[in-house]
Amino acid sequence: MAFQAIPPFTCSIPPTSISIVDDFLDPAIPEEEIDRIDKMRDKTVPGKYNWAFKEDISRVSKHLRRFYERAVAVMGLDEEEIVGVEFWINIFGPGEGIHMHSDIDETLYRKTRRMECALAGTMAFAEPRNLKGGSFVFEDGVVIRPRKNRAVLFFGGVRHGVEPVLEGERRAVLMAFWHRVPSAYEAHPGHV
Repeated sequence: MAFQAIPPFTCSIPPTSISIVDDFLDPAIPEEEIDRIDKMRDKTVPGKYNWAFKEDISRVSKHLRRFYERAVAVMGLDEEEIVGVEFWINIFGPGEGIHMHSDIDETLYRKTRRMECALAGTMAFAEPRNLKGGSFVFEDGVVIRPRKNRAVLFFGGVRHGVEPVLEGERRAVLMAFWHRVPSAYEAHPGHV
């Protein structure tokens, strides 16, 4: 399977594809903004990140809005299908990673055992800090090494994970695009 950087404003990508785009945003999301976004999340609730309706993303962060717009353009997503996004920051140190998984409505799955996937998942690396390990991996064996402002974009249901960090710190901005409000946010759907 061949992979190439996708130029801006690509019209469509087959639903089984993975896109890797270097220099995803110009400029990259500032480190202090990554820290601010990370502090928004209540990490005491498993499977709950941050939620924003698509029209409210700019109120949360102009940088997240740029991320959203670029991802929609690169992946050729139909904005009419997008209700909103989950967004969060992953920060991993030595020994930390994520098992192979798909981006699903985790609350719905815990309650009903029904799996419903996001429309798409996206991730952009922040500046690696003395990092060894921590590569983004897909079930089919594709491995993407961390590099500042490198984005990985993929359609919902594609299984992926993060190899354990051996040294240093791995930071990434993540956004999942949804066609409906995930169950965890139904009672209080707006972040802003």
